[in-house]
Amino acid sequence: NRILSMMLSIAIAGCVAVPLNARAAEEKKKKRTLTAYLYSMDSSKEIECVFSSNLPEEPYITAEDYLSCISDSQFSGSKIADGTYSVNNQKSEIVMVINTEADTVDLVTGSLDEVKPISEGTMIDAPYIKIIKNTQKTDENIKNSFNFGEYGIDLLEYDGKAYFPLNTISDCFSSVYNIAEFYDDSIYFVHPTSGEKYYNNSSLFNKTERTPEMIEYTYNELCMVMDNLYGYPSKAEISSFVKKNGFDRTLDEYSDESRKAKELLNSRKMSDFLVGLSYLSVLFYDGGHTIIDNFINTESFQNSVLDKEIAAMMGDQSNESGQMIIKSVFNYMNKIDAILMLKAERQKEYNRYSYVNSWKGEANTRFIRCDDIGVFIFDIFDNEVVEAFKWSLDYAAENGIKQFIVDVSCNTGGSSSVLRYMLGIMTNKDNHTNKAPAVSAGEALGRSEALVDYNLDGKFDELDKEVSYDMDFAVLCSRFSFSCGNLLPVMAHDEGIAVLGERSGGGACSVVFLNFQNYIGYSISGSTKFISKSGEDVDNGVQVDFELEDKESGLDERDIKRLSPFYEIENIGELMETYYSPDYKPNSSTEESITQESSQALQSQNSESETSSASSDGMLTVIICVVSGVAVLVIVAVVCIIFIRKNKL
Repeated sequence: NRILSMMLSIAIAGCVAVPLNARAAEEKKKKRTLTAYLYSMDSSKEIECVFSSNLPEEPYITAEDYLSCISDSQFSGSKIADGTYSVNNQKSEIVMVINTEADTVDLVTGSLDEVKPISEGTMIDAPYIKIIKNTQKTDENIKNSFNFGEYGIDLLEYDGKAYFPLNTISDCFSSVYNIAEFYDDSIYFVHPTSGEKYYNNSSLFNKTERTPEMIEYTYNELCMVMDNLYGYPSKAEISSFVKKNGFDRTLDEYSDESRKAKELLNSRKMSDFLVGLSYLSVLFYDGGHTIIDNFINTESFQNSVLDKEIAAMMGDQSNESGQMIIKSVFNYMNKIDAILMLKAERQKEYNRYSYVNSWKGEANTRFIRCDDIGVFIFDIFDNEVVEAFKWSLDYAAENGIKQFIVDVSCNTGGSSSVLRYMLGIMTNKDNHTNKAPAVSAGEALGRSEALVDYNLDGKFDELDKEVSYDMDFAVLCSRFSFSCGNLLPVMAHDEGIAVLGERSGGGACSVVFLNFQNYIGYSISGSTKFISKSGEDVDNGVQVDFELEDKESGLDERDIKRLSPFYEIENIGELMETYYSPDYKPNSSTEESITQESSQALQSQNSESETSSASSDGMLTVIICVVSGVAVLVIVAVVCIIFIRKNKL
């Protein structure tokens, strides 16, 4: 498993310096032992940390201690002859070299291979998938240099060891979905996709002011994250400006809203900082991955002092800050409302058929049939779906079902491991292999291959090749099929599987969960960007083989009832027969025309975003396409659970 080698390698993009405040004349350091809780209150260890007078509210931790808390391996560190520090893995191979004078890190990416992140019980814990090969166009053992000093992020030397600010090293390793939080004099390691916390940090939101040191550090850390870990999806038009100019300069030049965001982010008042996060959420809205003001969704925020301040702003229609928070919330609530309406329409249509089975859980998993056609419905790519999918296939094989439809029309994403399992089953009819179709990503041409335990017996062996179903498959998708809900129809189309409905909804980047100091969590579109087999960006979705939308009804395009033909199973069965008949030939000219139109729109939108006036007022138009991301070296699990006031997409 090479997930950990994402670490600092994703920060290879050009670093953009930010303005730094003058440091204290004399820095004082003090070592303290802190209790670190490891993903629950029942497991803990003592870790020696350092506190600096320049940043007194943030503990500094060694890389070896941090890596040992987020992975299944142990690491060691030592000072070497030239005055720098090395961190070694269990095989005594160098993982990184740290220069605390220059605040730089050289990372040897290959030495983190085969190190597994702690993930038991989480969405990314997938025992039925075994990564066997990752390829990339660059040398796996190349040293990458990273300059944290350009962002005013200081690496410390103390007693012969090198220390990182806790929040900095946590952000750098966020791609493995384990992060660390410092609260109430303890460190808490958490799985950010697990929902509610195992500890109570509600008093955080009763603190109304920030210190100058924390204002500076928090802003500089955010600049580092957005310059280096962000994937630049052009659904957020501002992303092309960030890629070209860096985050700090973009806020200075992009619009009145971006300048206001920077002002608020650097305010002493905590409520101003929270409003600044809402400004960013609006500016960087990309359909569901980037939610920077996620504090609104946390239980600990409810009924706090800051909650009351924010509520007062939102209740005042003349308050610009309050209206921006409302706009941020509505961006996501409107999407949720539309999906809920489509789910209700789907339920009404599917009630005409026979429900065979349903499963408890957040994925809303069900299996229905209409004569010799089966439909498997699920709305999140969660591990719970895998066994239900296998059960449904076995039932279909035993009961004469010849056509099997996978409905992701209301699916907003989740784990790519679930996607690998499902797509591998669907393609195994012809291939008879225990490998899943490879997943590819981005500019680095990263490619991940995996074995799949198709029979779910806990073994990866020849018996998995025998799991094959003699039936035709199809994928049903819509504009709401997002992230992995988008990637499944894209990859199915690449593999020659019928795709019906309407063009899928995009969401090409993996989602990365991070946190500000004292844990105010947020998420961004990360730098892993998935591509089709032909190398095309998938943020524009996939053109379906058969469109099902009722465009002749005269209803408004936004009316969900236009999509009711999606759920006419008999009609879909007939279209599947047409698709898989020997005489069927896709209308290549139509598809080529659509592709050309999408490409032209993409070029036009990118050109406009590059040439637009950087000082233009107001919100710029949201566009549905994506630009090239930062180079990445591995494929990571895609988890895109989005909470909007306790509602999950």
